[in-house]
Parts: sequence; C-alpha cells; structure tokens
Amino acid sequence: MLSACASGDFAKVDRSIKKAAKATCAWLSSARQRMVSDETGKYVGEVNADNTKTTTFVFAAGKFVAAKILFTASDLSNNYHGKSLAEISNGLKESYGPPTSETVVPYQNAYGVPYDRHQKLWLAESYAIQLDEQPGSHGWTSVNLSTREWYDKQKAAAAKPPPNPLN
Repeated sequence: MLSACASGDFAKVDRSIKKAAKATCAWLSSARQRMVSDETGKYVGEVNADNTKTTTFVFAAGKFVAAKILFTASDLSNNYHGKSLAEISNGLKESYGPPTSETVVPYQNAYGVPYDRHQKLWLAESYAIQLDEQPGSHGWTSVNLSTREWYDKQKAAAAKPPPNPLN
C-alpha cells in the first residue's frame, strides 16, 4: 500500500482495501503537506495492527523535530502483546550505545502500590532519546526522539516556573 501511495498506482492493491487505501493515502498526503508548509503541529500515526504502539510526530515551522513512540507493556490485559522496557532498552543500546544517564524514580499507582519507574537518556550533539516507563497493569514504555535543539528548548521551558495568575 505504501508503494501505491508513493506512485499513485493502486492497480496492484487488493480490491477489498483499495477504497480505504486511497482514502488513507489522501489523508497522509494532506497531513504531510500541512506539516511541510511551515505549520507547527503534531501528527498522530495509526496504531499498529495489535494495538500496542502509537507514534506521534512533531513538526515546528515545517520541519520534523520530534517523535514519541508509546509502547503498551506486555501484560495479561493485552494478551501479553507489547514490548517490555528491557526489549526496547536493549534495542536502543545496540543502536546508540550505553545511555548518557539512567535514573530510577519511585512511582505509586492509584491504589498505592509502589513501583520503580526507570528512565534513560541518550544525548548526542544532534539528537536526544528519552526512554521512560510506567510500570504496573496497563503500563507503557515511551521513547521520545528529538533533535537536540528541540530537546534543549523543551527542557528550558519545563524549568521555568509557571506564571503567577495573580499578576
């Protein structure tokens, strides 16, 4: 289907999905056009086939600056589909080497059950990769990829105290 979208030739696409494929391609083309035409915004990709991963792409002034990939943790609630923190972390280590920093933050769910929340960060001159997990049932692992410039800008904005509403 992706090659049909790129070429505009839907002759080889299965007839049962041809109409949906054309609609999806038109939507993707429209989203792409908006994002590369100096717009700033987010584009949420489709959920994968087993509903365990979503990707959100961030554009600023028409340029790609970040992506957030949210993986559902492997547990009973989703028939053990999904990815564990260890699987994702190992893949990142193979590609980018050891993380620049690793932290463990105490976390407590709505019922008061304590967990250790693992966070890892890979910083390079041109990019930043943040790995974060929320353990427990219905847990998740997120991978935030961004340009270093966007990462630094977001960190600086988060460090500023919120404006005083009484002023």
